[in-house]
Amino acid sequence: MTIQNDPNGKVILAPTSHIVEDEFDGVTIAFKLNDSFIHVESHAMEVPIVEVYAPGCNPEYDDIDEATFPSICLLCEDVAYEACESFKETGAVTDAIECQALKGIFKFRAKLPYDNGLLIYMYGFDMADGAWENTALCVMYPKEYEGTNDEKRLLAVLDEAARSYKENV
Repeated sequence: MTIQNDPNGKVILAPTSHIVEDEFDGVTIAFKLNDSFIHVESHAMEVPIVEVYAPGCNPEYDDIDEATFPSICLLCEDVAYEACESFKETGAVTDAIECQALKGIFKFRAKLPYDNGLLIYMYGFDMADGAWENTALCVMYPKEYEGTNDEKRLLAVLDEAARSYKENV
């Protein structure tokens, strides 16, 4: 699915993508991500990968905060854990605005309210063949984007990351 950039929108995507790759406990993961997102170091153990929306910025020269939103991240904190546990137990995610069961590595995708006026759209799964339970590949963004083309673009970026996600590459 191709989402066209809206000159009136806040999220403008690059025409190209890059591969995000990292290693966790001997498991290498990789996924494709739009070039409007750049890597920043997270200070939270529960957020091993953070890629923030910062088109045109250079992480070597520009000061970019990990709390910048929108952001794409691999999340192992309470919201991911609780959503995954809820889905495993009931086939639904508590407090989800929307939820869809999936087949394959990702067990579901869901949109939920998050802290400080943010929304989180996540793909829930057990990473590394179950070694890291209740993990989410997700995008976090301001609630004001809900129902807009900006939200559609961000969800399309995450959908591409999920489709391209691989372990032990």
